[in-house]
Amino acid sequence: MNYFVLWFKLDYRHQYAIWCGNDRELPDKLYNKNGKVPIFQTENELRKYASTNSIELVNEEPILHNLDTVKRWLAIKGKKKIGLSYWLHGICLEILLQLTKMLAQNLKR
Repeated sequence: MNYFVLWFKLDYRHQYAIWCGNDRELPDKLYNKNGKVPIFQTENELRKYASTNSIELVNEEPILHNLDTVKRWLAIKGKKKIGLSYWLHGICLEILLQLTKMLAQNLKR
């Protein structure tokens, strides 16, 4: 399993989480500890957490995933069609929807 810095914008706030992926045996997912997804306000906070918890992050520049755009798209989904390339930016819709739901549940706790 590889661990990545996940940079996202939700409710106009830039935040970070750890994404687990690139394992052929297991599905990609958000890192969680004891059933909770740690969310960080800065990439530096995330990196300190990873270091403290012996999580080796893949050394690559994170890409912003704008979940506010996904929320807007979902709000008008039934009203008109929008090309996926407008907001997709290299990550499939299913992952963004899963991430949005998981983050929304985590932020309610």
